[in-house]
Parts: sequence; C-alpha cells; structure tokens
Amino acid sequence: MAYIEYPCNVPFCTNTRDYKHPICSIHRWEMYKFKVKKYKELLPFWSTKRCDIHGYLRPSQSYFHPTNKNYLCRKCKDSKKALHNPIQKKEYYKKHALRMKDRDLKKNYGINLDQYNSMIITQNNCCDICKVKSKKLLHVDHNHKTKKVRALLCFKCNIGIGYFNDSIKKLQEAINYLLRHQDEGEEASN
Repeated sequence: MAYIEYPCNVPFCTNTRDYKHPICSIHRWEMYKFKVKKYKELLPFWSTKRCDIHGYLRPSQSYFHPTNKNYLCRKCKDSKKALHNPIQKKEYYKKHALRMKDRDLKKNYGINLDQYNSMIITQNNCCDICKVKSKKLLHVDHNHKTKKVRALLCFKCNIGIGYFNDSIKKLQEAINYLLRHQDEGEEASN
C-alpha cells in the first residue's frame, strides 16, 4: 500500500498533514497556543506572535528572548514581568536565604528560624532517630493530623517514617520482619 502525502490546507504552507486533520501539526499547535480562529490568505497568522497586552505582533515588533526561548513584545521588553534572568534570581535567593527559610518554616510548620536553630542545638546537630550528625540541614518532622512539630530528622529517617504513614503498627511489623529474617542474612555471610 502506497503512502499518500496530504498537503496542509493553510495558505502558503508546504508541510504535509495527517489524513485525519485538515492542517499540519505545527498549525494545529499554533491554533491552540495563539487561539487563531482561521488562517487567512492575506494575513498569515503563523508568521506573527501574540502579546497578552498588545495583541498580534508583526515580526518587527517581536523580540526573541534567549533565556526563555520565547518571543516577547518589544514594548513589554523592559517590564520586569516579561524578562526572566536566572542569574539575578540566583543572587536574590543567596541574599535572602535566611528570610525565605524563616518564611517557609512559619508557613509549613508554625515555627520560626530561631526555634529551628534552638532545636538543632538541643539535638546536637544530630538526627533524633539514628543519632548521626548531619552536614546538611535537618528536616522538620511533624504530625500530619495535628500539625505538631516532633523533632528534627535526617532525610532517610524522615522519608522512612513518611512511607510508613506514621503508623506504629506498620513500623512494628517491619521490625518483626527484620528479626525473622536476621538469621538468614548471618547464615549466608558464613
């Protein structure tokens, strides 16, 4: 059976299309993204970009931003919302790291940075379960039902308790399982 190539029905387009659709995949994507109702012969919309504020733009009115890989409006180019500079963002996060950590602790756990630091000092910078000193920041462990903060844990212990859904019964079953199979591991090593 021979493969039949169907031309795209958009004026001036040389792409091929699937037999199920009247236009090629590129124009289907542009219709969805730019909300183009109909492709006209006199005004080819696929050659224009759209700004949320200024509407459709001619190629001379659009600006290609190298970081975002997007076309932006030249009128909106100077506004802070239109441009994204990853270097400035990184510097901002470095400069305001403590303030943002304090904000996140208040938002998620109801404690501030001073309380977090005092918890680290009382735990001697160790995980409350495995007692291993952590070089990285310790995670705040809390009860998901009451939202009460319990202690600071290392990543592995915090994830382990999370996977067991804070269930004492499941943790006890895991301990029993390890005790049952402890002898098998010792016999295999001998």
